[in-house]
Amino acid sequence: ISPWKQLIIFAAGPFVNLILMVVSVCVIFLINGNFGIINVLSTVWDGIVAVLTSLASVFYVIFDFSQSTLQENFVVADQVLGAATNGTEYVYQFCMLNFALNTALFVFNVLPIPALDGGQIFMNIPAAIGKPINQNLVQKINVGFYCFLMGLTIFVLIKDIVVGLII
Repeated sequence: ISPWKQLIIFAAGPFVNLILMVVSVCVIFLINGNFGIINVLSTVWDGIVAVLTSLASVFYVIFDFSQSTLQENFVVADQVLGAATNGTEYVYQFCMLNFALNTALFVFNVLPIPALDGGQIFMNIPAAIGKPINQNLVQKINVGFYCFLMGLTIFVLIKDIVVGLII
């Protein structure tokens, strides 16, 4: 498969997240009655900026031993969708949740982390312009980040268990 086709394949995931963000915002504005392309683009941009500015808080939450990240994350969707009283409000709440989730997925997927689409795009750009990266180096980078992510996952799991036992 050619490097350009690989870039297109890796870019497809974040692109779908971007499309779902725009569709969600369009539905939200249609329900509110203030649909406009400027409103849609402005809201999508504001969502992306909000996720980018909150990246530092992710590490604060991971290392904050006063609360469990797992406990809080399990109830969010139920709280958001459970607040709806009719069909239109349910669609509105669902689109709000969909917008938030796809915004976060889009931003994280385009980060140049090897395990994610952005990392694969980043490592395939040299091949697309005719100067491929040594595959041994790519494999070592992937294994290193995989070990880091698994270690972080285990750390968060242990943290949630310990905090759950304390609370």
